[in-house]
Amino acid sequence: MRVRPVPCDHEGRDGAGEARDFLDGNFPADLRVALFQIARQVFAIGGRMKQCLQRITPYWRRGAMTKPRKARRAISAAIGAALTWTLWLFALNLVWEVAQLPLYTMSRYSEWPALSYAVLHCTLGDTAMAFASYLIAALVTGEPRWPVRRPLIGLAVVLVAGELFTIWAEWHNVYVLRSWAYAAGMPTILGIGVAPLAQWLVLPALALTILRYRYRRLVHSKVVRQAGHCLDSPQ
Repeated sequence: MRVRPVPCDHEGRDGAGEARDFLDGNFPADLRVALFQIARQVFAIGGRMKQCLQRITPYWRRGAMTKPRKARRAISAAIGAALTWTLWLFALNLVWEVAQLPLYTMSRYSEWPALSYAVLHCTLGDTAMAFASYLIAALVTGEPRWPVRRPLIGLAVVLVAGELFTIWAEWHNVYVLRSWAYAAGMPTILGIGVAPLAQWLVLPALALTILRYRYRRLVHSKVVRQAGHCLDSPQ
């Protein structure tokens, strides 16, 4: 009796044979080359990611974050500066939220107590985003007090993070939750109100200007006091 050969999938071997070769570690030559190329690409991508992380986080490159004392000092400095930044943006956002109320229609918050709650709720959300964006900018720039030392890069990070948050928040509340709607006087860009978009362009830049002005005045007053001490001290 003549036995019919089993159909082969590749190079005269059936599927079961290839499976046994794979489990036994006997990979075909083309498969070994493909796996080698994939592993080389993975290692290359990992190396590039490490270089990018070292560029955007100078503290890691200098080894500051690997030392507990320096890390704690940097974190405490960043949080302290972020609180000052957040307090200023809380006040500025509160004024802005009240000023842009005529550009919204809020059926859920028609009475003043509910409307006040809505304004406070939005202001606190912007304030939390201000705190988080400051810390993100501190991580990217590697400077806990980036408004003084690296203001342009830090401000760019804050503006990008704030705009992304604003676009998501407006779309979610206007079109998903329908918590509020835009009035006829609200100009829009791709369905998002211009007023909240301008809010996260104007207010961070204004807060940065205020903080840098206060820092210059503080430095000037210290220099004047030190000069006065030097003049008063006996020769």
